Amino acid sequence: MNGKIGLTLLVVICLTYVGEVLGSDYRNIGFVQLPDLRITGIETDMPSINQLYTEATIPLKITIKNSGAKTDQTFKISIEVLDSNGRLVKPYTIQVQQDKFYPWKNGMNRGEVFTLNGKLIIGSSQDAPLSGKRIIIVVRADSCLGDESMPGYCRVKETNESNNEMKKVVNMPVQVFPHTGDEEDAAGNSSSDNTSIPVTHFFHIPFYFADSSVMPGALYYVNLTDQPGGAFFHRESGPITSFAFHPFVPRKLYYVNDNDNKIFLSVKLESGMWSEQVVYTHSTYVRDIAFHSDKDGNPAIYFSEASGAGGNGRIFKLVNGTAVPFYDVLLFNMKGFWSGDFAFDDDGNLYLSSGNCHPARIYKETFNNVTLPVEMASGFIFRDDNESIGGMAYKDGALYYTSWSDTIYRLDLKNGIRTKYTDLSRRSISDVGFQDFSESTSTGGARPYAG
Repeated sequence: MNGKIGLTLLVVICLTYVGEVLGSDYRNIGFVQLPDLRITGIETDMPSINQLYTEATIPLKITIKNSGAKTDQTFKISIEVLDSNGRLVKPYTIQVQQDKFYPWKNGMNRGEVFTLNGKLIIGSSQDAPLSGKRIIIVVRADSCLGDESMPGYCRVKETNESNNEMKKVVNMPVQVFPHTGDEEDAAGNSSSDNTSIPVTHFFHIPFYFADSSVMPGALYYVNLTDQPGGAFFHRESGPITSFAFHPFVPRKLYYVNDNDNKIFLSVKLESGMWSEQVVYTHSTYVRDIAFHSDKDGNPAIYFSEASGAGGNGRIFKLVNGTAVPFYDVLLFNMKGFWSGDFAFDDDGNLYLSSGNCHPARIYKETFNNVTLPVEMASGFIFRDDNESIGGMAYKDGALYYTSWSDTIYRLDLKNGIRTKYTDLSRRSISDVGFQDFSESTSTGGARPYAG
């Protein structure tokens, strides 16, 4: 058709009266300028705890941002604690305000960031001990807790009423008990322990350990009668800093040298000899290695890369020969240092040790399954001011960890009591683990293999 086509464009403009908007979500009304209050950060630091471990004061920093239009409305902030006692509002004190429970803010400009630095008080002298307890801190901006007859949006009408709240998991430190007297070390020598931690010289359970200073690398075995540890395995060359037995095939031993980028496997042959091979080559140094089982009981190799204070670290899962990122370790959550050591417990929780630094700490990260973290707990559960904390392994409610010298500690996660094994002939015990291939993993979760 050669003629011109004439088009008529009909534009229909629909206006909606703001006062008739139903519900609390105003995001679809483009011409309405409303505030948008968000909790953008929750940071905690080391708590101070009373002698009975029943009451704690937690330094708590809260960051709030207004991502919408300016508001002149005064609003309050609530801080709740979710634990075994339920969800309760707890006292939060800051120097510039008098309200014991609820801080207040007098309006916020567009894009303004507001920070509260205070102290959160949990527990009481009548409560059960807080040792090792897991709590969830819930912070909400423009809160109506304790108020009556308030509208659904509370005091500040916002573009989005669903993003005012943030949660953070905190694991309380494990209680340690006063030293009760001199103890014996593994060689039978009695000596005074000045760390105020009770120690004994035996675990009453067989275990393995590696000494990174031994060349070529070796693995040592300690049973109920064998002191000090007897040599179980020797490499042909190169040290061993971390190791893990295959959970179902005990003749398969995996290990790494933390100054190398390879994961090695040695298989014990029918002749009794060991055959070494490389099963994976990484792009940088491999610091630690562990086995971890999924909910169906299928084990996989996990390993870490780390640079101490040089940058964030990462834990990978080895899937069909490919390293799949599993978890990022942020130095911000680790007091600025992580050497790469980690372990899993039976419930799939991840434990991180800070490494060769003082004070040394153990952190616990909480997972809802074995592949994805739900919340960044980054809560330290144990601190040692005198020794380093290196390679770890979990077994039967306790963490076993090395001091990077001649000692391995067992930390009971329920009562905080430490026991120790010392081999005075060793210089740099770097990892500890167990050969638990006979245990079933059909119920799911991680098994206590070497980390």
